[in-house]
Amino acid sequence: MTDAPTSNYGLLNQIVLSNDSLRPSEKKVSSVILAAPAWTSRATLADIATQAGVSEPSVLRFARRMGFEGFQDFKYALIQSLAVGIPATHESVGSDDSLAMITNKVFEHSIESLRRTRDELDPEAIAAAVTAIRSASNILILGFGASGIVGQDAAQKFPLFGIPINAPVDYHQQFIAANLSDKETVVLAISNTAMTMEVIESAQEAKMRGATILALCGRRGPISELADIVITHSTEDTDIYTPTTSRLAALVIIDVLAVSVAASHDGIRMVHLERMKSRLSSLRHGMRSTDNEPSVGSDRLPAVKGNTT
Repeated sequence: MTDAPTSNYGLLNQIVLSNDSLRPSEKKVSSVILAAPAWTSRATLADIATQAGVSEPSVLRFARRMGFEGFQDFKYALIQSLAVGIPATHESVGSDDSLAMITNKVFEHSIESLRRTRDELDPEAIAAAVTAIRSASNILILGFGASGIVGQDAAQKFPLFGIPINAPVDYHQQFIAANLSDKETVVLAISNTAMTMEVIESAQEAKMRGATILALCGRRGPISELADIVITHSTEDTDIYTPTTSRLAALVIIDVLAVSVAASHDGIRMVHLERMKSRLSSLRHGMRSTDNEPSVGSDRLPAVKGNTT
């Protein structure tokens, strides 16, 4: 047996954790497996050796280093790991990897992170968030850095949410907006680390004024403890890596909330939404609408003004 680090997440993650302790020939085998795990699960011993540029005994030694008596045992564990869906992280990218291998690893990492977020998402938290947003008169978004980018994307979806969204990028503006919030405000506090002090301070101000705090975080922390509703997602170590997968996960969750809120409205609002999208498409193609029908009732969506991108 081996002293390679074990993991609750399966063989793929174990290979990543073992990378620093591998011999050069074993690292070549590791790179092939992490770049194309599905192909490896179907490949022969000779196929893997050829692809890695090593001997067949080197592939066997790698399997034993991972704690398996033979090659078939190793492949069986690999198939199980693929079923679990745990990705190789960016830690597995080596300086000698080809462009194709790097591309595959990054895509696999992103896809599997989104899949893990979906599988771990709390449906009760999503339902509570949709209910809160539907009852709100406005949304205030708090976030900085990559989380701020997610917030700006959410603000672009205000027609789906059906209520005004304020997403200031400046801390002072966020703090002022938080002080002006009330019981009909939902504050979407976005922080991958759940520890962004500026977001915490503004969220505290809003909560003191009765606002509902909805936290979107990569982990539990001070912001989630403050929040009324908490949605967590898959994340990576942002002290080392650019938070790409966590941002993707947060963006998809925003989409889930926006589409869920829109779908929960009556048919009239959806008709208005389709009309707005049609007019916006006309503007993008240089055409002006001749429909001057006045807005009637609270179900009308805000008119689109100014230029669009």
